[in-house]
Amino acid sequence: MATFKSLAKTEKNKNHKRIFDIIARHEAECAETTNDGYGEITLDASELSEIRDTLYDEVRTNIATDGTVQSVQEMREALRLKTRENIDVFIRERYAQKAMQAQKGITQDGYYNPTSGIGTFIDPGMSTQSFIPVSITPTEATSYYASGGLPAKIINKKAGCLSLDGVRFQCAAFTPDDIQTLEEYADKCGFTEAYAQGITQALTFGGTVVYPVLDGDNPVRTQAGIQELLEKVGEKNFIKYWVTADRWNCVFTPETNITAQDYLYARSLFIPLGGCRVSTQRMAMIRPVKLPFWGAIKQMGWSTSDFEGWIRDYEGYEIMKMSLPIMAQQMSLMYHSLPADGLITENGPDYAKLFFKENERQMREWSMLHPKAINAIGEIKILERTYTGFQQLISESRLALCASSSIPESILFAQKSTGLASDNEDDVTLKQSEAIRILFNNVAPSFKNCIELLVYSCFGKNSEQAKHATEVTIKPDTGVILSDKDKAALGVQFTQIAGQLSAIGIPITTAIDIAHTCVPSVELDEKTMQELSGGEDDKIDGDLWHMLDAGRNDMQGVKNDAGV
Repeated sequence: MATFKSLAKTEKNKNHKRIFDIIARHEAECAETTNDGYGEITLDASELSEIRDTLYDEVRTNIATDGTVQSVQEMREALRLKTRENIDVFIRERYAQKAMQAQKGITQDGYYNPTSGIGTFIDPGMSTQSFIPVSITPTEATSYYASGGLPAKIINKKAGCLSLDGVRFQCAAFTPDDIQTLEEYADKCGFTEAYAQGITQALTFGGTVVYPVLDGDNPVRTQAGIQELLEKVGEKNFIKYWVTADRWNCVFTPETNITAQDYLYARSLFIPLGGCRVSTQRMAMIRPVKLPFWGAIKQMGWSTSDFEGWIRDYEGYEIMKMSLPIMAQQMSLMYHSLPADGLITENGPDYAKLFFKENERQMREWSMLHPKAINAIGEIKILERTYTGFQQLISESRLALCASSSIPESILFAQKSTGLASDNEDDVTLKQSEAIRILFNNVAPSFKNCIELLVYSCFGKNSEQAKHATEVTIKPDTGVILSDKDKAALGVQFTQIAGQLSAIGIPITTAIDIAHTCVPSVELDEKTMQELSGGEDDKIDGDLWHMLDAGRNDMQGVKNDAGV
């Protein structure tokens, strides 16, 4: 493995070279090194920030090669309402341009209606342009999330739905006791927390790595693969804690050959905050979105921040919301009506401007506590203003934010559905579960290596469970919290299915398994399953058997009616 000093000499990319130069400054200070001279590297805060900013500069440069890219500040300025002057200038220039084109004839490459103006130069739709992509810096992403509010709520809703009940595992070769033991160990050693934090940071920054620190780890051992690691650790309980590092604290050059086995991956990553190289065989590289080839290489193998998909809609909603206090203050305006014609005729326009300006200043100072005397000329009037339709605009802005963030409005804004939407709760639940499942399918496979080490550490390297370590996966969660009423309804469905299957001669345990396939949200503990396996006798739980038997009786009634 090459040293950073040698990499800096051969690297042609200026940003990568800059990073390698920073790391190479401390390479000779390593106390414990590998055969190639690499060991632990200590970087100060300014160097960590410089590496982070350089990584972002590389991504922004890559994106900008295909056109313009906006910063968050540029996006905000673009969303603010333009002045009338700027709008008029734009309209005049646009009209002159289109009028000139019209003199030469309309290009015959589409449909247009000269009567209505659709498709011609007077059609507002002809001025439609695509949005310029927004690029969010690591600092801005941190600020959005740390400030709380809707941005943090969206991220937490998505990430939290994958671990509402912690991390749950599944493996055909494991007994229920094995699964329970593994889940308890995952909580104890910190994997459950690292799993949740990793997904949260991956959504915030566009990628994260999660890896365990093991007994006896050093700068040499962190670069070892799983098999080499297993030779150097104890039999079990060798995981000390877990590390979570976002993409901006990871340095690696991904393999961009799409036919390569390690496409967009690397053998190891340098973690600046930890000052060490870590093998990718012991970690989860979390990417919330699987970008296509050109997008992936521009992001240096990572994904994009979840913010970038909906931050424009969020800022638009915020601008509209912040205008409400101003609108409330201006709903009722008092003004002094004066005949301007005579004033201008007698004293000239300059004097009139000064007069009206002074009059406006005095009007602003008026209140019930500070009344003002006025000239008898003119009269005081009240202008009542209404904002009809503005509420609908805000509602549309909210819906746009919900659509782009994939969070239903009733969930994001904690608002009970009303009207026709109130009868659509199942559809809302389905949409939420669908979005969460898509995220889960992108994220869960990344933890394969971590789960393998977790199984070895929990049960032992040479245990029977260790033989199936690569078969253990994370069980998907629906991302929906069921009410007691919903749970009861599912329980009734479960027992009816199981009872009816048992009535036609299927063994109870088999009937339970089939019912669980139809209603997966209902699970029976190991004790109940053991009682069921004993058959229909006194060992079985009485209440459970009555519910099952009710389903059996229902099925028997169907048989009798059919003459069976």
